[in-house]
Amino acid sequence: MVICSVGAGLKPAPTNVTTLIMISKYFLILGFLSIFIFNLTGCATAPNTDRKKALRNPRQEMLNLTKRKETHTVSSMAHAHYSMGMIYDNEGKTLEAIDEYQKAIQLDPVAAPLYYRLGASFIKSGQLEPAIAALQKAKELDREDTKSRFLLALVYTSQKQFDKATKEYEEILKTEPNDLATLTSLADLYILGQDMERAVKIYENLALEKNNSPVIHFNLGIVYARAGRVSDAIKALEKAVELKPDYLEAHLGLAVLFEIQNKKDQALMHYKRSLELDPANTRVYHQLGQLYFEMNEKEESVKQYEKVIEIDPEDVNAYIQLGYIYIAMQKLDQAIAVLKKALTLEKRQADVYLAIAFCYSEK
Repeated sequence: MVICSVGAGLKPAPTNVTTLIMISKYFLILGFLSIFIFNLTGCATAPNTDRKKALRNPRQEMLNLTKRKETHTVSSMAHAHYSMGMIYDNEGKTLEAIDEYQKAIQLDPVAAPLYYRLGASFIKSGQLEPAIAALQKAKELDREDTKSRFLLALVYTSQKQFDKATKEYEEILKTEPNDLATLTSLADLYILGQDMERAVKIYENLALEKNNSPVIHFNLGIVYARAGRVSDAIKALEKAVELKPDYLEAHLGLAVLFEIQNKKDQALMHYKRSLELDPANTRVYHQLGQLYFEMNEKEESVKQYEKVIEIDPEDVNAYIQLGYIYIAMQKLDQAIAVLKKALTLEKRQADVYLAIAFCYSEK
C-alpha cells in the first residue's frame, strides 16, 4: 500500500498518477492504532493475568470436585476416569480426555466440574457446539460456577454472538465484581459493539483502582483513542510511560496520537524511543519515513526506507515509498530503479507502472 503523500518539489503529474500516489495519512494512523488494539493488546484489553482456571490447576479442581455438595458422594470409578482425563489433557491427548470425562459423567451425572472439563476439552478439539452444551450443563448444576461462564463467553465471542457473551460476563461480575479478566473482556465486547462509553467507564474505574498498572493506563488510552478523545488518550498513555519508561506499545501509541494532533516533534521523539526499544521494527521506520517526508526532510525520509530494506529486502512497500520520495526530490533515475525493484517483488502494481511512466515522461 502506498503511504507516501507526494509534496513539494514534484512537478505536476497526470491526474491519475497523482490520485494513485497521494494517500490519506490518517487512514494509516487509524490502521496503526488498530494494530495496537487487536495485535498487541487483544482489542485494547486485559493484560496477561492468571485466572483461577482448573485447566491450569487440575489438583485444585479435583479438590473442588471432592468437596462439593456433601449430599452427593462421587464414586471412586468417576474419580478414576476424571483423573485419567486430566492426565490425557496434560499430555495433549484431547480426544482420549473427552472419552474419559464422558465415562466419568456416566458414573456421576450431577458433578458440575466434570461437565466443565468436558466443555474445555471440546473447545480444545474445536467442537464448539458440544462444548456449549457441556458448559451450560455445568452452569445448571452449579449456579456459582464462574469458570464455565467465562469459557462460554469466550466461545460465544468466537462465534460473534456478542450479546450472549456479554450476558455471561455480566453474570460473572455479579459474584466477582473485581475480576480483572472479566472486566477487560467485557470492555472488549463493548468496543466491538461500539459502546465506547461503557468501555471507557470500565477502564476509568480500573485505572482508579489500579493506578500503578501501566497496562491498565495503556488500555484506557487506546479506548479513549477509539472514542475520539485524543487528548485524554495521550494523558493515559503518558501515565503508562511514566510507570514503565520502556513500554514500547505506549510510546508507539503516543507517536501516532501526536501525529494526529500534528505535533510532529513529539511524535518523532516517541518513534525514536520506540526504535531504541525495538531496533528492527520496520513498521516504525515506515512511520518515520512518512513523518520526515511531511516535515520536508526528504533525505532523512530516504534513510528510513533504506533501513527497512536493509532489515527486510523483500518489503515491496519500502521500495514503492522510496521511489515516490525520489520523484519528489526530482531524482528520477533512482526512482525508476527502486520502482522496478518493487515490480520484481510484486508485479501486479498498476500504480507503480504509472509512476515509472511518469518518470520517463519527465526526463
